[in-house]
Amino acid sequence: MRPTLPRLALLLAGLLLLAAPAGWAQNGPADQPADKPTEEPAAPLAPEPPVQVTGLRVEIVERGLYQTSTGVIRQMPNGIGENLVDAIELERSTTHIPARPGVSFGLEFLVHGRPPGTALELTTTVVFPAPGLYPPGMPGPVAASTTPMVVEVGAPGAIYRGYTFDYDWEVAPGPWRFEIRLGDRLLAVQSFIVTSESNWRK
Repeated sequence: MRPTLPRLALLLAGLLLLAAPAGWAQNGPADQPADKPTEEPAAPLAPEPPVQVTGLRVEIVERGLYQTSTGVIRQMPNGIGENLVDAIELERSTTHIPARPGVSFGLEFLVHGRPPGTALELTTTVVFPAPGLYPPGMPGPVAASTTPMVVEVGAPGAIYRGYTFDYDWEVAPGPWRFEIRLGDRLLAVQSFIVTSESNWRK
């Protein structure tokens, strides 16, 4: 399976720490004056407090069937694959999804709040129909799949989160739910119904 990640700049940024030596052990001449001040190492800077976002909310602006172009793919420990899509195109606005391999569905959303430009690490979770999916090689069903994503408050472009049925074992009829959270705070939910094509309401 390929749960897709946002199409904006949502790659986690690595943090490069450049550390200077904590102090130098310098040996001066034996006749150096004893009262010469010794240079102390600079105290480490205190970390900046996290920026507080006021009025934070997630607005779902579209949901339905999509055409996607697959980008970077990686396998997660739960047996579910994920990828960063290169491009998306809404095919049909709907919450009823046909149960067949090759189908991509999901949602697009905006993040509102102040101050704009603040980077937040959200998580998106796809909750599968009970009892879950059965990825090959896994000891039991997988009930849900969670992916972290870094988003920018007030960014003008919508962020896409979706799922593609790549294999038969992923095509699970029933209710599917997409959840967007900041920590334990639930910001948005979008539900879909995956049904056999004979029962699919277009």
